[in-house]
Amino acid sequence: MKLLVSDFDGTFYTDDDQVKRNVEAIHEWQEKGNTFMLSSGRSYESLKDKIDTYHIPYDFISSEDGSHLFDTQNLLFETIMSPDIYPEIEELISLGVHKDFQIGTTYAYLSELPEEDSISSINFGVRRDQITPEFRKEWKKIKRNKQYSFLEYGYKEMVFFCIKPIGINKSTPIHFLEETLPLPKSQIFTVGDNDNDKCMIEDFNGYRIGTHRNLRKVILDTYPSVEALVTDIEKQKVKTRW
Repeated sequence: MKLLVSDFDGTFYTDDDQVKRNVEAIHEWQEKGNTFMLSSGRSYESLKDKIDTYHIPYDFISSEDGSHLFDTQNLLFETIMSPDIYPEIEELISLGVHKDFQIGTTYAYLSELPEEDSISSINFGVRRDQITPEFRKEWKKIKRNKQYSFLEYGYKEMVFFCIKPIGINKSTPIHFLEETLPLPKSQIFTVGDNDNDKCMIEDFNGYRIGTHRNLRKVILDTYPSVEALVTDIEKQKVKTRW
């Protein structure tokens, strides 16, 4: 059995025609006894909506860049952040430059900080032309907090500023499955298109969709589609790290 882990936006989904072909490729992949996981920065509800829209077959879902892992029926694990970071987050909010402000919880993103200790991630989406020196100053200040990991990456006209508990990223749920299924690294394949995919591409047999420069040093190869990658894995034509 092999495990394929794919990012969604810009990777599994690039356009309506290609996503249909990717879906067909995953059906065949699973029929041969293999396993498929979608891994996304989206919330569970947002990703599940896309899965239902495009009828994507899956065995596992990882949401909010590795904060949660689900199979087809159950939540397998989640991470919770301490509210001690709230005052610093409120300082960023007060600057008013963000277009999107998302508080990650188990199933959905909220737009306000909850009172209870239930958040798993914090994400600011800011238009590139709206990032001010004051925002940069506060972001740099927050990054001194050693309890958390921080990621900044661009997507189209937006830049996303993400905060998670230390050590949580897209590789986290894959390591969980590596141990629980179990599977050797040689049978785990990952594919993505942006900076938040970098860790899982580097930690496993990892590939790129598209041309994002920051992934050049960690990818094994570049593919035009998930469909094409699946074909090469099945024909044992892929470059491997493990």
